[in-house]
Amino acid sequence: KNGYGFIPVISLNFSGLEKDANPGFKLTKTMLIQVAYALLIGDLIMMVANQCRPYEVVPGSTDKAIEICMNAVTARFTGDRMVQYREVKHLYRYVLTAFGKVRLDKSKKKKLVGIVGEIYVKYSPLGNNDLQKFLESEGCEVNFPGLMGFCQYCIFNMGEDYVLYGGNGALKFGSDRLLDWLDGIERGLTPPAEITENIFAMDAATRLANGIENLPGSLEEAVYALESDELMAATLGEHVFP
Repeated sequence: KNGYGFIPVISLNFSGLEKDANPGFKLTKTMLIQVAYALLIGDLIMMVANQCRPYEVVPGSTDKAIEICMNAVTARFTGDRMVQYREVKHLYRYVLTAFGKVRLDKSKKKKLVGIVGEIYVKYSPLGNNDLQKFLESEGCEVNFPGLMGFCQYCIFNMGEDYVLYGGNGALKFGSDRLLDWLDGIERGLTPPAEITENIFAMDAATRLANGIENLPGSLEEAVYALESDELMAATLGEHVFP
């Protein structure tokens, strides 16, 4: 440590590095759950944005949707309160709704290019010389694997070490249960099947069967819907929702 052991080290890794250092904070179960929720929402924003930006009709509209979503997400995760999974599901729908308003022109399909590699170089514009912006300027649609996938890979390896080399069986059991939990949450990200029919020509029973909800038909219904929306309540604050 050469006399610098008093300096806190903030490191999130699955290899036990810096275990003898002075940690900047301790990762609790609650904190890890919040990190998992944040990663899933962040992955969703990234993936949907990458599918929209190459086809946006109005330049910059995708980045505006990202800004709107990030403001809503950070407002939820700021403070001491713990975000519940039902709120995360609201945020899923919020993100999809925000990007659903971005006007797209997909009359001409663009070349799909995947970016893989070391985690920092893959995601950081500084580390990869702004590769995504360059590819998009060349008329490509860029695809990144989600960061949660990398975390799942690391967790899987923890259990696989037990299969190959033996050791702590509880670690294998715990890693398998954690993967099952993450997989269950990820399945909540799966959007419903695409509907190409004219929904205004459908009758009420058909719309209901396809999971299409009606918008409020009166001011009273609109106020009720607003008061019932947990995401709007948390975003607008207690001065609006006493």
